Amino acid sequence: MLLLSPRHTSGDTQQQSDWKPRDNIKALTFDTGGTILDWHSGISAKLAEIGKARNVEADWTAITNEYRIESLIGMTSGAEDFSPDFNIEDVHREKIQSVIESNGISGFTDTDFDAVRDAWHSSKQFMKKASILIAGIAFYCSLRPGSAYARCA
Repeated sequence: MLLLSPRHTSGDTQQQSDWKPRDNIKALTFDTGGTILDWHSGISAKLAEIGKARNVEADWTAITNEYRIESLIGMTSGAEDFSPDFNIEDVHREKIQSVIESNGISGFTDTDFDAVRDAWHSSKQFMKKASILIAGIAFYCSLRPGSAYARCA
């Protein structure tokens, strides 16, 4: 993952086509949800698997999307001073049951809801694109031999 910065001419806001590596990088951060971690496929597949076992047909893709939205709202509460006494595991468990029930789906058990929550930790999901992240970090670090960044590779 090479971090680049556009060059701009003085007083001109038009971006030029030449790019250069940024020299002042102090940390690399990544939003992994959906970019590195393919959570959607794993959760949707787990819901479809449980649905099939329970003879339930539904739009598992839409339910997965609704589940994620509800989980994010439940975790953040939308308040700046929000200080929860729970974690995302609790929210995922609560929200999958809520979303399934609000869609009129019955037959899922507590074990099924736990299985959907636990699908977030599937090694298949976590490792699917992890090699891309690792390769990107190694590539960036290799551009700066002898620097502190070279130690991260």
